[in-house]
Amino acid sequence: MSETVLKILIDELSLIRLVCEKCGAALELPIDRLNGSGHIKTLACPAGCGNYRVSATYQSDTLAKFAEIVRDLKQVKGCRIELVLPVQPTKP
Repeated sequence: MSETVLKILIDELSLIRLVCEKCGAALELPIDRLNGSGHIKTLACPAGCGNYRVSATYQSDTLAKFAEIVRDLKQVKGCRIELVLPVQPTKP
């Protein structure tokens, strides 16, 4: 069975986007600035629709850990690290 995939080099990752499922507004968080320092107190839908709120504890404990892993993987020498995502065919 054939499959279409999207390969993203880890070096190309620069943002984490939180996209509101209700209104589609997106909050972009640069990976190099997510360090658990608490500079972001609360993550919420940027359009203010109230669909989601994420506490600072979650941001510093989870998003910062993910960003740290990405930064660490970018330091690996001698190979390319790729994220491979399946691409779903679009329906007409």
